[in-house]
Amino acid sequence: MSFLKSFLTAAAVVFALPAYAADTIIISDAYARVSTPTSVSGGAFFIIENTGTEADHLLSASSAISEKTELHTHIADAAGVMQMVEVPEGWAIPAGGTHALKRGADHVMFLGLKNPLKHGDVVEVTLKFAKAGDVLVQIPVDLERDAPASGAAPMAGMDHGAMMGGAAPMAGMDHGAMMGGAAPMAGMDHGAMMGGAAPMGAMMGGMGMAAPAAAGNGLSAPVIMLTPFVRDNADKLGLNEAQRADLKAWLEKPNQRLVVEAETVALRAELRAAIVMGAPKADRQALADKIGANEAKLVMFRSDCTDHWREVLSAEQFTQLLMLAGVLK
Repeated sequence: MSFLKSFLTAAAVVFALPAYAADTIIISDAYARVSTPTSVSGGAFFIIENTGTEADHLLSASSAISEKTELHTHIADAAGVMQMVEVPEGWAIPAGGTHALKRGADHVMFLGLKNPLKHGDVVEVTLKFAKAGDVLVQIPVDLERDAPASGAAPMAGMDHGAMMGGAAPMAGMDHGAMMGGAAPMAGMDHGAMMGGAAPMGAMMGGMGMAAPAAAGNGLSAPVIMLTPFVRDNADKLGLNEAQRADLKAWLEKPNQRLVVEAETVALRAELRAAIVMGAPKADRQALADKIGANEAKLVMFRSDCTDHWREVLSAEQFTQLLMLAGVLK
C-alpha cells in the first residue's frame, strides 16, 4: 500500500468530522473508539462549545449501542495510580466557552456494548444539557486515531487510548508543539511577544476594555461577539420596530461562521494526522495556509457583524451593547 493510500485511509474519518449544533451548543471533532472488535466497552470524545450568553451544563449522555452510557474522567488515587471514574454531576460549560472531552481526561463511556464497533461505523449519542436540552450527535468510529485531538496533552503517562488499545502519547507533549508551533514560554504575555512595550491585556485594561477568554476547541478565541447580546437584550437596549425587524432578519441568515469553524477544526485534525504520519512538508504547509485563511475569515465575520450593529444601533445603544457584552468596563 502506498504512503498516500495509507495516509488517506488512516485519516479518512478525521478529515471530515462534522459539527452538530443546537441553538447555543456546538459539538465538533467527535470520534469514538474501542480497543478490539470484541471489546465490551468504548469511549467517545469531542469538543463542546457554548455560544450562548448563559452557562450551560452537560447532565448526561445516552445511546442505544450500550447497556450503560456514562460521563467519565480520570483521577489519581493516593498512590498516584490513575483510575477511571464516573462523573454523575456532569460538566459545566461556561457562556462563550468550550469543554473538551479527550482521552486521558473527561469522556463519554460506553459500558456493555451490544454489538462490536467497527472502524468507519457511526454511532448516535444523545447529550442532555440543562438549558440546551437534548442534542443528538452522530459520532464516527475511528480505531486508528492514537493521540488526543484538539486539546491539551493528557495527564502524563495516562492515556485513555492506552487503556482501550491505543498508543500512549508522549508524556507532557504540548499539542501546539505537535502542530508545528514552538512551545509556549511559561508566563509569556502575547502582547510582549507581539513586540509591544506593555502586555496586550494591560493595554486593553488601560483602555477600559476586557480581553476575550481563550477558546479550547483549537480555534482562536472570538475577538468580539455581539449578536447574542443584541438578541438577549432587545428590551434593555430599547430596540425600535425597525431595529427589531433587522435583528430578526440577521438571525435568520445562514450562519457561514459555523461552517468555517467546523471546516477549520477538521483541517486542524487533518494537519495533525499529516504531521504524525510524515506527509510531505509541502502538503503540511498547504494545510497550514488553509487554516490561516480560515482563521482570518472567522475574525472578519466577527468584524463585519460588529460593523452591522454599529450601523443599525444608535451611538448610545452601541456603547450600551459593548458594556453588556463585557467589551467595555
